[in-house]
Amino acid sequence: MDSVVPQMSSEHPYIFVSHSSKDAIELAPIIDRLRARKIRTWWSPSIEENDWDKITVDRLKHSCRIVAIITENTDSGNRDYVLEEISYARDTDKLIPIVIGERPTSLAIRSVISRIQTYFFDEINDIALDERSDKFLHLCRKVLRRDRAAQIEVVDVPEIDPRDKIEAWFTEIESRLGPVGLIHAFSYASAVALYEGATLSDIETLAQDLARRLSESEIDDDRTQLEPTFPRRLNPLLALLECEICEKDHPIFGVKQKTVRFRDPVRAVHLQSFAWNEFSYRRNVLVEWWRVICDSATAEGRSRLGFALGTLAQGQFLDLFGICLNKWLVSQSHNQQTVADIALNVASNEPAISKTIQQMVRNWAQGGTESQRAAAIRLACGFTGTRVPGLALDILRIISRQRGDRFDQKLFDTASASLRQLMSEHTNSGDASLFDLPGLIESLDSWVRSEATASVDVQNPYPLALCLAAIGSLPLKLEGRIRGRLSLQSLIATDRAANSVAGLLNYALQRHRLGQFPARDVARTILRNWLSAVDSYERDPYLLQSDNPLRRLYHCLIATAATNDDRARIEHLFGDDFR
Repeated sequence: MDSVVPQMSSEHPYIFVSHSSKDAIELAPIIDRLRARKIRTWWSPSIEENDWDKITVDRLKHSCRIVAIITENTDSGNRDYVLEEISYARDTDKLIPIVIGERPTSLAIRSVISRIQTYFFDEINDIALDERSDKFLHLCRKVLRRDRAAQIEVVDVPEIDPRDKIEAWFTEIESRLGPVGLIHAFSYASAVALYEGATLSDIETLAQDLARRLSESEIDDDRTQLEPTFPRRLNPLLALLECEICEKDHPIFGVKQKTVRFRDPVRAVHLQSFAWNEFSYRRNVLVEWWRVICDSATAEGRSRLGFALGTLAQGQFLDLFGICLNKWLVSQSHNQQTVADIALNVASNEPAISKTIQQMVRNWAQGGTESQRAAAIRLACGFTGTRVPGLALDILRIISRQRGDRFDQKLFDTASASLRQLMSEHTNSGDASLFDLPGLIESLDSWVRSEATASVDVQNPYPLALCLAAIGSLPLKLEGRIRGRLSLQSLIATDRAANSVAGLLNYALQRHRLGQFPARDVARTILRNWLSAVDSYERDPYLLQSDNPLRRLYHCLIATAATNDDRARIEHLFGDDFR
């Protein structure tokens, strides 16, 4: 591993290697191996820690490609800066993803790398080791052609268009099973593509329902019996569809459960796109099938459906939005709103689609119907609003300006209800990647501060009211085994976030009312609820230690208090136990 930063420049192209810090030791010999194969690389362990931000941003900007090493460490809640790096790589069309071991479960990572050529290895040590690496190495050399050292003769391996592969696959199935058998095979394949990684029983239920709907719409007579060649048992059918059964631990109960996925890791994405275009006459049936699934799905099911529709929207946005997503966003069904929000979040990884989404939501906020304005608020406070930079504040500013200085309770209720539903959705999800609560709080915090310093007599109450609505709905600490659970403990895990939350609460405590919003009373209620939670835990020794969330928050409140009176107010609220 290099001890100094290599002198990289546009005259000497290089590949940036993005990775979790936890994988650095295992990755070091791979970097040496790539360099020995004349693949010019740069990675962050080459620099001093205090220079990381400035140099890394520069290296990202000037790299010709960005190889993202995605492991279980990348996929965990603590992802360092990897997600930001691969999102930047996706936006600049530089991304080369390498997945190690199990496919990513985080929707944030899966959505970024979907529809991009991805390389899969069992272990990090397999990279650049044998013939499985040939395509990856060839691509690296091809993008480094300007570097003479990279001029190595490599035989091009022509890629087969995924659409052609799937078309040939369906043609073979139809020739073996006939039209009725194809409907059933199509239904099982579509169910796996939609709910890949779900339990075997869920896949069977979904597939049978779609097969019934397609049969009713496409078969005029009573010829609903399957041809004799159609597999009577599930395992031969899954083998025909190139699926595999895996076992994984249940996220809550820990028991083993059988799940289904395609052997080809990218089959689901390409299958959905092919089916949408090739079988366009089935679109209405598919949309109705999705709606029924959506209305009865669990939080995990809604995440799966939203991801599937979002990856489809990355290639078919206008069609899918016009037929399905726009109706769901303005519907009265919370489930449909949530799935459409997740789908837009996933689709927004395509830069052009992200701009389209931003403009659409702004138009709804500025001049849409009442349902569209309500949908704009939900999106601003939802998954999409926390992932599309600037969207949340843009929409909330537009909406609040339309109401002048008057605190519109109906507007606030819509936004705060959206936040509560969103946070409840995330609390019940095992995926910690979808909702960026610290990012939303930080954005609202910057809005509060800008309003506080503005030279106006009546300040805008909405940003502070929304911040308190989000913070106040949090439990005190993490409980249970759900990884994505939200709590005060997880929110203030960093000094930056803790000071941001403390600053907002202090700002509220200093003001009896902000416009017509009772800021001080709301802030006091939030703090008293958390203090009551300490009593409900029967003075759990953990909550009296220096690293418990309330003690941490107390010290941040004292540190960010503006006056002695403010500090005295906080000390009175918390009592002697926290001094």
